[in-house]
Amino acid sequence: RPVAGRASLDGSQLSEAHVGEAGATYHGALEAAALAELVGGSGVGVIPYVTNASTRGVFPLKLYEYLAGGLRGVSTPIPAVVDKQHLHPELSIAGRDDFCAEVVRSIGVARAGPTPRSELEGRIAEHSWVTRGAQARKLVADLGSEVLRRS
Repeated sequence: RPVAGRASLDGSQLSEAHVGEAGATYHGALEAAALAELVGGSGVGVIPYVTNASTRGVFPLKLYEYLAGGLRGVSTPIPAVVDKQHLHPELSIAGRDDFCAEVVRSIGVARAGPTPRSELEGRIAEHSWVTRGAQARKLVADLGSEVLRRS
């Protein structure tokens, strides 16, 4: 059960200790190639955010990285992810009481077979930073055009 990235946002070691207690291996911050290798060998990406005032307004960009890597995703019900769920059938939303059960279920689905290469290539194209950048530039251009039309 690999875990990468920061163990906690506040720099404490408490979350890292909990990761070890859960039987997972904490890999810390990884370079892009090592992270790609780790994601490639995984089946489920988790977004276990506590729902609070801070997380109500965030969108975890790691979701796109998980999807581009061919992973199923399991997230707690933070609003931004719930709003995107209908677009991504490989994404599950689970609350505190059923989060672990949903991760286990998703692992079972992931083990049923690898993501077909054509689907994976489509996901990579859809969720790449190049695509996201193009979407952001288009949004800014469209908004700018709308402002100019109104003035």
